[in-house]
Amino acid sequence: MKLKMRKFCSLLCSRIVLSAFVALCAMQFHIQAARAVATPEDIERSFNQSMDSAPDYSKLIPWAFLLAGVIAVVVYFNQRQKKEAIQKPLNHPKKLIREVVRMAEIDAADMKQLKQKAQEIGCENPLTLLLCPSLMNGLRADITPPAEPEEPDQLAA
Repeated sequence: MKLKMRKFCSLLCSRIVLSAFVALCAMQFHIQAARAVATPEDIERSFNQSMDSAPDYSKLIPWAFLLAGVIAVVVYFNQRQKKEAIQKPLNHPKKLIREVVRMAEIDAADMKQLKQKAQEIGCENPLTLLLCPSLMNGLRADITPPAEPEEPDQLAA
């Protein structure tokens, strides 16, 4: 649930930043359009002046920084989502033993016997005895099987 909430929050933040950027661009365009009431002579004079002078990049620099900031924020949130999506592997041998014991429904006494036999043979992990039949063959005579309930005699009719 936390992962879904974090994804939602990061997506919401990136959309808010993007919509703020679009709103700033739209406001800048409308402000300039409201001020621009020009006659044809003004346009011709401005065109001639702009052709004679070097380009002025001072107005472009803040927009470039704003665009770079928005891109950096979007990349940051995408990287966070990728990190949260990857689960860390569990490489702990005792946790694995506990999980297998629960799944196989092995009681504590049998597990203790397996651990003792694994130490006698020289195995590091008692699960090796369960998974490797060649090791288990030599030990079958030593491990006592659980007692089976006796079958009732045939029912008399």
